[in-house]
Amino acid sequence: MTNMFSLFGTLALLYSAVMTFSTFDETHALLRMLNSENANVILFFMAGFFFLPFVITLTQLGLNGDQGKSLVEGESSLDSIERHKRLAEHCPSWQYVWKGSITSIGVIWIAFMIFGNRFNPVCAFFAAISFLSGYWFVFVYPTASKLFG
Repeated sequence: MTNMFSLFGTLALLYSAVMTFSTFDETHALLRMLNSENANVILFFMAGFFFLPFVITLTQLGLNGDQGKSLVEGESSLDSIERHKRLAEHCPSWQYVWKGSITSIGVIWIAFMIFGNRFNPVCAFFAAISFLSGYWFVFVYPTASKLFG
């Protein structure tokens, strides 16, 4: 099962790389096609395909809880803040990737307002959430599932 999650994470990282290049480079024919308005719907669903399992597994492991309330009825759970601290002890890079990805989404939109159409903010957003998901499944999820699963 871990190999399946690693493969899924690797595909999410590859999708993130394509979206990153598509954000800045419009010279290659394939990337120009990805920057068309008609492609945004397909890219949205692909990004959702990679991001939704991340959100589901994050929630199932108690890392996306509402101020530490138990996510599973009848189960006494550590609050999500404590779980994040515990995960940070075992995977120190996760806290930087988590905070960096969330911060990059805000920076993307601010940069778009300043620089305009020099890059595609939609592809940049898809790159950020796909990278977060890919990193989660390749490097963090195996440890998190052992700790909290």
